[in-house]
Amino acid sequence: DPCRRVMPSLQEMHDEMADKGVRIVALSTDRKGASVVGPFIAEHGYTFPVALMNQQAFNVFGEVSSIPTTFIIKGDGSIAEKMVGAHPKKDYLAAIERARI
Repeated sequence: DPCRRVMPSLQEMHDEMADKGVRIVALSTDRKGASVVGPFIAEHGYTFPVALMNQQAFNVFGEVSSIPTTFIIKGDGSIAEKMVGAHPKKDYLAAIERARI
């Protein structure tokens, strides 16, 4: 599962960049909801926030038809980039840097 493959990179970026004002937040589209997402997060020791897709998130991000889909959000709340599919950590870091300019 591509989503599960990117989770360790998200955790690394969370750990490495929190003091630089970068926040990592995951949005799960798992239809089984918190009953499976919560235990998965706990089992793997992920410490960044994970929310569940709901109507409010849908209104902001729209339909997420391919997972994982990563949104890079600027400090003003606008979407700087949308990255579809699993990418190497360096690609996420580059997108974050582009958004900070």
